[in-house]
Amino acid sequence: MKRVRILKSILLIITALVLSVVSVSCVDNSNKHTSLKDSLVFVESINIPHQEVSVYSEDIITTNQSLDCYKDNQENLYYFIPNTDTQCGYSKRYYYGFHEENPISIEKAISIANSYLNEKVENFNDYTLVLSEHSATDAVYHIQYSYKINGFVTQDLINIFIQENGEIGAYLIPHMNMFKDVVADTGKISTIPSEGDLLNEYITINREGVILVRYLNIRNESDQLESVQKSYLLNPIERETGN
Repeated sequence: MKRVRILKSILLIITALVLSVVSVSCVDNSNKHTSLKDSLVFVESINIPHQEVSVYSEDIITTNQSLDCYKDNQENLYYFIPNTDTQCGYSKRYYYGFHEENPISIEKAISIANSYLNEKVENFNDYTLVLSEHSATDAVYHIQYSYKINGFVTQDLINIFIQENGEIGAYLIPHMNMFKDVVADTGKISTIPSEGDLLNEYITINREGVILVRYLNIRNESDQLESVQKSYLLNPIERETGN
């Protein structure tokens, strides 16, 4: 189960990048890969912790999202929403790469990720590249895409890991279609007063509505800079009709 634990750590790292929503939607392969699970062997069900922020409280609610883990005859791992054919993750037996004398460039890694995800994700053109970095320790390129709304990054992220030899090491698409047909009042963002130096911000959804989450540097009572998280309600959840 060592390989499963490695993938768990990947999932936890990615979860820590952003605060999560109550439910998870992933890539639905039910029509394209109806027999995929039939060719795999069930390994175990795992629980991935998710944290939900609140506009009205500083409390953070932690919930668990269950995923079913399967493997093929080469010990590659596949992750599915329980009791469905909806695949939302994959990892080679060794997601990390082996150091290459002549590794591919980061531009080539991005090109490989684009081509792969264009086949995997129906609306991949709606995503924007937001991160590309090389891990010399793991010999992989970590590439991340975000579904943006009016130019604002959302929590609908795609994370993919390309090995130095150009092969797909792993990918995770935990929040596919989170914002499908969702109305987000991004115009309200410009009216939110600045409370410090902005470090990062993104839009998410929870039971309270469409939320803007900001990470700020502010000065405390001792005039020391500290990083804080602030959440702002943009609007209740509404969905566009007629599409």
